[in-house]
Parts: sequence; C-alpha cells; structure tokens
Amino acid sequence: MGKQIRFIMDEYDESIFFAHFINSSIVFWEKGNENPKIITKLPEKWLQLYLYKECFGEIVYTELENGFKFINPIIEPVIQFRKTIVRTNVKEITRGRLWLEMKYYDDDGNLLMKSDLLDDWYKELSKWIKRNLTRIKKDKNIEYVSKSLIDAVENGYKLLG
Repeated sequence: MGKQIRFIMDEYDESIFFAHFINSSIVFWEKGNENPKIITKLPEKWLQLYLYKECFGEIVYTELENGFKFINPIIEPVIQFRKTIVRTNVKEITRGRLWLEMKYYDDDGNLLMKSDLLDDWYKELSKWIKRNLTRIKKDKNIEYVSKSLIDAVENGYKLLG
C-alpha cells in the first residue's frame, strides 16, 4: 500500500527539487530495456526515478532470465519519484508522485520494515513539496501545484493519477 504525496509540478520546480538533494543522495534511472543507472542530472526524457541514500541499506537488483535488472520499490530502500505529465493537446495532466513502501514480506512470509531514516527523508521531501508548491482545493481534494500550472488545473484540464 505505501504512502504517497501527489503533485502537479512543472519542469522548473522539478529542477529546483532535485537541486535540493542531488549532491547528498543517489538517483537511479531505469530507461526502457537498460539496467538502472546512477544519474547526476535530470535526463531530457524520463518518467520515474528512484531516490536513495546508502545509509538506508543495500539495494539488491531483481534480475530477469534475460539478464535485465530492475529496482523493486516495494522491497528496496528507495523513494519513487514519478514525473507530472501535461498533455496540452487533450487538456489532461497526470499527477506526479513521491511514493514509499515501508514494509514488505520476504520470501519466507516474514514482515520486514525499512529504515526509519528512509521514512524521515520521505517526510522531508514531502514537506519540500508542500512548502514550495501552491496548495489548491479542487473537487474536495488538496492539490500541490506549480505556479505555472495553476491556471490549467483551475480551468478545465482533466486530472489523472
């Protein structure tokens, strides 16, 4: 189930968000059929990233029979960051999100908990979003929105995700 904060963030705010922590953490990017790689700047085209610090514990990649490796965010000590997608041609916005799963079952059925340090970092990143994006009430929901996207949210764009 996990915990998440959804947002509607433009590219400018994304760059500020990542500048806030990029030097003190590790960011993984999985692109298509490539294995995860560590990045130090945002790629031009991306959908989701995994945020990580070594103090949260080791990452063990899940490997498929064809040798392809990926990060399983349910098991691994990472925070998933999914990008906001704006489709102006159809007036739709897919919300971005920070998502974290703090507990999972191992292969023997034991419930395991991830590091409290990971949870604390998730809370810190969530606070950044709440502090730096504009809070809007829309259809009984609270939305955290970049200033450049407020007009779209308030005037007819369909919100997805």
